[in-house]
Amino acid sequence: MNRFLTLAALAVICVTTPAFGPAFGKTTQVALGAQIYASKCSLCHDNSQHMVNDIGPALFGVVGRRVGSVEGFLYTPALRDAYDRGDTWTPAALNKFLTNPSHVRPGTGMPYMIPNAKQRAGVIAYLKTLHEKP
Repeated sequence: MNRFLTLAALAVICVTTPAFGPAFGKTTQVALGAQIYASKCSLCHDNSQHMVNDIGPALFGVVGRRVGSVEGFLYTPALRDAYDRGDTWTPAALNKFLTNPSHVRPGTGMPYMIPNAKQRAGVIAYLKTLHEKP
């Protein structure tokens, strides 16, 4: 059901966005990221604010959040060390991590990587939308 709603939202975004102007590129990037998230990331990560599961931490509010800081999730030593150093999930840090997680954070439990730069940018653009609205 969650995937259906995500895909329905993508369809609305694609149909209602004007074909010209700078907003089109950003919206399509978010739509691409939402599509990739729905098909790949959501298998292990929830995008809601309060969900924690045994596979991966919730990604709501991940952009700008301290690495390894979701309460209730048991992180690997690699990410606990990053927390201790005060590392933050900036767009640049996410880009680097998603390129090859086990290379960037040896010992991480995340086996999935996104080698395609356009797809990574889309996922990061989508993740930026997952935050509390002011």
